[in-house]
Amino acid sequence: MFDHFYMTGVGMAGYVIIYVPLALFISFLIAILLRKLPKFLRWSIPLALAVFLISAPLLEIFYISYKASRLCRAHAGLKVYKTAQADGFRWDYDIEYFSKYGFSFVESGGGTPDNPIITRHTIEDGKPVATRVKQYASEYERKYKDPVVLYKYFSMESIMVVSIQTGEVYGELVRIDIYPSFIDSFFIGLTGTGSGFLPWHCGEEATPEYPKGIDINELILATLKPARKSAQGD
Repeated sequence: MFDHFYMTGVGMAGYVIIYVPLALFISFLIAILLRKLPKFLRWSIPLALAVFLISAPLLEIFYISYKASRLCRAHAGLKVYKTAQADGFRWDYDIEYFSKYGFSFVESGGGTPDNPIITRHTIEDGKPVATRVKQYASEYERKYKDPVVLYKYFSMESIMVVSIQTGEVYGELVRIDIYPSFIDSFFIGLTGTGSGFLPWHCGEEATPEYPKGIDINELILATLKPARKSAQGD
């Protein structure tokens, strides 16, 4: 039905220790208030209320877990639409890493539109060198797509490899963040600090092809292919 049950340890503890006993206590009070009703109604109404109160938070969590599984399977992960030959790309500086895979340069930038600061990173004599240049040489860049909220509990964002000239997306790494239910949020909030909670996410987890997980580096290597191969292979 779904891959993971999205409930925090704090939320589970609060649900079992505080919420369920409180729901049963409220239902018991209702039974006392209805003591003048016929026996069937006197007990069936509080029982129905107890079932509703206890199950409602779990139904929300089941919905989040089910929807998360569908969204993750359909949209999250590494997606390569097209590959391109390129010896470098824009918006990185770790040439030591990418040179192992055949890239001859990467570029980073800053400053203002009127006074841009363009830096080209290369390897010279086995060492990384950063050189200020006047123009970018890259035909491709990595680009972030702003998060989009989905169905209240989810947001989707991606890192893309894009053609600078045409804007065409050659590949992207899509991540979906999964936010907690009301019961989780309530008990996490009671801690005062959020208990260090971060949204769950999918799209970057390990796979048989990528046992260490997937990040921007895997996206670059899957999308851009340098003409010069290295000892690491293509």
